[in-house]
Amino acid sequence: MMRIGCLDGCSCLTSCWNTVKYSLSVAVFDLKQIASSPDALQKACILVHSIIQGINLTYETNYLPRLVKVLDHSQTLDFYGFCRLPHYLLHAYCHEQIEDSLLLENLTAVLHENWRFNEGNLPTQNFARHSLKAFLELMAEEEIAFSTEEKMREALEIWLINRSEGIPPDVDPLNIDLARLRIPLKKTNWLIALTDAAFIIADILCIPDFLNQWRLIHLPSFKQVQHRFPLASHSPFRTLDNYVRASMSIGFALQFIQSIITLMESNTNPEERSHAKWILVASAAEFIYNTSILRKASPRFITFFAFWAKLLGLIAFLKTPKPAFLE
Repeated sequence: MMRIGCLDGCSCLTSCWNTVKYSLSVAVFDLKQIASSPDALQKACILVHSIIQGINLTYETNYLPRLVKVLDHSQTLDFYGFCRLPHYLLHAYCHEQIEDSLLLENLTAVLHENWRFNEGNLPTQNFARHSLKAFLELMAEEEIAFSTEEKMREALEIWLINRSEGIPPDVDPLNIDLARLRIPLKKTNWLIALTDAAFIIADILCIPDFLNQWRLIHLPSFKQVQHRFPLASHSPFRTLDNYVRASMSIGFALQFIQSIITLMESNTNPEERSHAKWILVASAAEFIYNTSILRKASPRFITFFAFWAKLLGLIAFLKTPKPAFLE
């Protein structure tokens, strides 16, 4: 029985090691994609940092101290999350929020009116579908978003006028007027809204936290805050970094729940289900990692979960399916 247990343990370790090797090889081949995303780049830096720290803690050494010092500043990439908040909050018309199927119906109806065709004209339908799909794919690829419906209408109108491919015969390409086009947005899921709110709070709080750590600003101590605001004594946290970690923990917990809901939905395609599984395990690891820092766990424990949280997060990022429109 002991021999069987050892064999099972060895096979499990071998399987885990093979998964790690495969993930690292995928990460190496997709370095350009990782570098283009500050969040993914931060995960990669923390992953390397956790590997070096794990070796130093295990063997009581001090390998690559200069590299460790540089990687210690990888958390500052959260500044990018704060800087992109205005764009995220003020540009609602992005490829993720647009109800593409309803927009296609509205666009087809408007083009029928422009060109005075009867409803159901096949060349018009094909032109509208192919042109709109290409426009949305461009928005996704270039991360284009619009602050108002009017601005997106204008951009889509210019796109259709300049796109002669597939236009119905005997039609003037300049005779396109989308003034009456309505662009519907998806209804906001309350769980996704709460998840976004938790991460937004973390992005905002990390700015004064970093500036205080670098001694660029001086934040009052908890005792001073408690003296001014007696209600602060009931707070379970004593530093701003703890509030950042708490917000991150809540965000990843909600992300974990959202992944379970996605896996339970019957209309989820296989690619989305696979990605949801990676998000599920990555968010669980991130939750444990952030709560372990909150609860001041041992450095070995924190380093261990830092490695797995960032590794799984990188895999989830690389496994993100390309957005599909009008399927």
